[in-house]
Amino acid sequence: EWKRYNEDPAHPLFDRALLGKLPPGSVFKVVDSIAGLEDRVWDPETPITCVGQTVLYGDVRRCWKKEGHGTVTFLEALRGSCNVYFYHRGDALGIDRISRWARRLGLGEKTGIDIDPEGRGVVPDPAWKRRVKGEPWWPGETVSVAIGQGALGVSVLQVTTVMEVVANEGQAYVPFLVSRVGDGEYRRAPQVAREVKLRADTLARLKGALHAVVNEPHGTGGKARIEGFGVSGKTGTAEAPPSG
Repeated sequence: EWKRYNEDPAHPLFDRALLGKLPPGSVFKVVDSIAGLEDRVWDPETPITCVGQTVLYGDVRRCWKKEGHGTVTFLEALRGSCNVYFYHRGDALGIDRISRWARRLGLGEKTGIDIDPEGRGVVPDPAWKRRVKGEPWWPGETVSVAIGQGALGVSVLQVTTVMEVVANEGQAYVPFLVSRVGDGEYRRAPQVAREVKLRADTLARLKGALHAVVNEPHGTGGKARIEGFGVSGKTGTAEAPPSG
């Protein structure tokens, strides 16, 4: 039985939640949003027009919605997960700012959960690429990272940490296992992992947009809607290149 599990091509013993180094896709637009709003790099009320694609650095960059989203502001772009909007916003942010905010929010770092081993993932920047590949960073790579693809690789648990920072208004806890459920007895006391100071208007805009993702007609996350509960969230789909 042990041999069968170890030789299974689906790798059932691999802990995907902690060790998976996966492209987060459009969930990463939450990181872009925080970076842009907090550093006031772009005005959330200034619209961008999406016709289904755009050209940046000589490459055609496509939106998931072939006919485009039309003219959208920040709220509409995050609600409908418009790639074209975040291509341009990510380009304006630049890779250094994007990677800095990604790390502040918990990506590229271990969460500290009491399960071993845990992976760090990869938050790429020019220094990382020079060290790992011996090559310069190209501006077009920033555009890919902005929508959660390219060299970016995160674990499922790291993504939940980013969303926890938003939900808890800047605070995230070290995840841990509980010994029992319902009696209030835990293996260790809750411990704050990180505190990220975010302005009230950043949180208000972001929470409003994430609520719209699930609860408004043009949101991409309608399947997560639960009547009577205030569910918010962000959808994400990414393409991973074949290995080998």
